[in-house]
Amino acid sequence: MGHHAWPPVRLTFLLKDKAKQIRRLDFYLHFPIETKVRLHTMLTTERISEQFSNISSDNLPNLLKEFKDDINYTVTGTASPFSGTYTSQGEVLEKVYKPILACFSEGMTGKVRNVFVSGDYAILEITAEAKQKNGELFRQEMCWVCRYEGDKIAELRYYADTAATEKLLKENAGK
Repeated sequence: MGHHAWPPVRLTFLLKDKAKQIRRLDFYLHFPIETKVRLHTMLTTERISEQFSNISSDNLPNLLKEFKDDINYTVTGTASPFSGTYTSQGEVLEKVYKPILACFSEGMTGKVRNVFVSGDYAILEITAEAKQKNGELFRQEMCWVCRYEGDKIAELRYYADTAATEKLLKENAGK
């Protein structure tokens, strides 16, 4: 396992010797850091709100950049054909987002309604809508429970209206 060295830390002591003269003693300490150490970035509701301020199908590449390459992305439920766990940005794009976005005649837009942060976790309440190929308006309310590692989402649990998703696919897929 590799190490990253931090810059040396200098400790300075001012000591009086027997002749009551002040002497300066400098110690330089070197600390190797294991590469597995997680560096914590302070999550705040403001930071998360800004991170997801432009949720839209047009902004999908930027949204995916918020995910770690090896994200653990779980779509909950059993009624949706998307239910399951995906383990990469590419897999999420190909197996979840592209099939859904193909059902729309116009781009999807979303809005973060609420954000809750605790430690490495952020919970987002999101609403989204788009015009379907059948002409109807698709509305979705969802909740993302995200675990962060640094600035990236390492795990995401996606809770949504699976009946609305099922209806969207039934009436618009392949058209």
